[in-house]
Amino acid sequence: PLVSSSDVPSSETSPGALIGVDATMLHLNPKVTHRVGMMRDLAFAWNFPFTGTEEDAMEHEALILQAFQSLYILFGQHGSSKISLGISLQGDQFSRWNVTRSAWRTEWNLIGWSDFDHKAFPGYHPCRQNGEPFPVESAKLYVFEVKKRFS
Repeated sequence: PLVSSSDVPSSETSPGALIGVDATMLHLNPKVTHRVGMMRDLAFAWNFPFTGTEEDAMEHEALILQAFQSLYILFGQHGSSKISLGISLQGDQFSRWNVTRSAWRTEWNLIGWSDFDHKAFPGYHPCRQNGEPFPVESAKLYVFEVKKRFS
């Protein structure tokens, strides 16, 4: 999967990882569109999205919505039959940020969730902007999917 994060040293990431990309502009990012052109199925992971403002639920909701929209546009430009997105969130962020509403507005479906397993992302250590470790004890990974409709 492609991983969008800014705190993973590039030497510790998986070969498909992209660091520090703007999740709201993926469909316009040449690094992303080039890699997507070589993939049969599209799968993205986004751990702990953050706007820079700790408690602004509306900003975070807009960020999530714009990311869903960007990936949906990218999906429309690609020949695959489905695209998946895993979003890791802490505590009540899923409900506070209205993630399901943003997904439905852009034709994404929640297909499952599980506890966040940081071991699935070698070398990844979530931290706040000030460098403090970000707690992942109650974090969940939510998986969304869009499938092409065949007429």
